[in-house]
Amino acid sequence: MDKMTCPHCGHTFNFYEVTHVVEHKVENEIIECPYCHEIADRKPSNGYFVTQKIEGEN
Repeated sequence: MDKMTCPHCGHTFNFYEVTHVVEHKVENEIIECPYCHEIADRKPSNGYFVTQKIEGEN
């Protein structure tokens, strides 16, 4: 699990990649902030990204 800070709201959150769900070419998939629900980043993946709030972050 990796950490990222949202460029929109400034909260830090965890994220991880789920791969090999459906065979498709690698595309830039979104990483959505679990606090403000804005797109925090896009990364190449052939799956999708799951985000999780960090306990103690408001």
